[in-house]
Amino acid sequence: MKRNLVLVGYMAITVGILLGADAFVSYLLSSERLNLAYYRAYIQVPLYYVTLAVSLNLINGITGQFSLGHAGFVCVGAYLSAGFSYYYSEGWVQNFAPSVQPMAQGAFLFVAALIGGLSAAGAGLLVGIPCLRLRGDYLAIATLGFGEIIRIIFENTQAQGERFGFGGARGFNDVPMWAGNGFFWNALLAVACIAVCRNFLKSTHGLAFLAVREDEVAAEAMGINTTRYKTLAFIIGAAFAGMAGTIFAHQEGVVAPRSFSVEISIMVVAMVVLGGQGSITGAIVAGAGLTALSEALRFMPKFEAIGREFSPSDLRMVVFALVLILAMIFRQQGLFGHREIGWKSFRFRRRKPEAA
Repeated sequence: MKRNLVLVGYMAITVGILLGADAFVSYLLSSERLNLAYYRAYIQVPLYYVTLAVSLNLINGITGQFSLGHAGFVCVGAYLSAGFSYYYSEGWVQNFAPSVQPMAQGAFLFVAALIGGLSAAGAGLLVGIPCLRLRGDYLAIATLGFGEIIRIIFENTQAQGERFGFGGARGFNDVPMWAGNGFFWNALLAVACIAVCRNFLKSTHGLAFLAVREDEVAAEAMGINTTRYKTLAFIIGAAFAGMAGTIFAHQEGVVAPRSFSVEISIMVVAMVVLGGQGSITGAIVAGAGLTALSEALRFMPKFEAIGREFSPSDLRMVVFALVLILAMIFRQQGLFGHREIGWKSFRFRRRKPEAA
């Protein structure tokens, strides 16, 4: 009982801090003291990718599987939650008085996030079960195919305006923009994803995940149900990816198939590998760092080479590749390896008195 009250207290404090930070960000944006482009580049987008990197780290880094279909889970969550808000919720929200509409929008966005997370978790279950017999490269190819199939399905839905259409290749427009500037919801989801994964790893289930990663045969010999834990990793990782897609859809107001291409999956895998497979801290640092680096390229001036003009942002995948090559040469285990940074890392050790 006492432990549950402490947990509720921590959650309330976290939500309060994030609401205060969101109000401060809104003030800075309204007073133009914070440029909108820089806000999106260095705050909003990194928070989005931190959630994706930490959730994929549960599948690739902690359980030792190799998935290349994370963008497919994001796509499922974004499209289905956007459809729920567009076709069902928007009319209900408009019936509320203007003074309570912000609260109603927040409540319906929360429900949409649950729908996006559950639908993506269902997709993770569908992928996880048939792919359990596959390992390494074969699993990567299977999940890559899954991500592309999902994207193509939504790309070929009927045009928007028809019943239950998703806009097809033109994109699903006019999604209710209930996420505001996106800071609160992206930060809340990133904190929740980090907290769930870290606490999960400290439980007996987390030890089972690690056992599956280190030696699947030995884990089975010790009585661990490896099928269950591999599927569970897919479900949890996909759920958080689907909720990230929900926030993305309701912050941008439009969902397009090109936003969930295989390039996104490769970027997130690169973040997990660079940070250190198995380290949540590494996934956070690499997710935020690589995203900030990618966005910084957009602000750099164009240059001419070999008789043509180049934009630095066009070379971001080249930059990612160079970063990964350097990491593999000088630090093959990633920036953090399997290490984590927590409160204990900042405690100063008391020196033992020297013997007289």
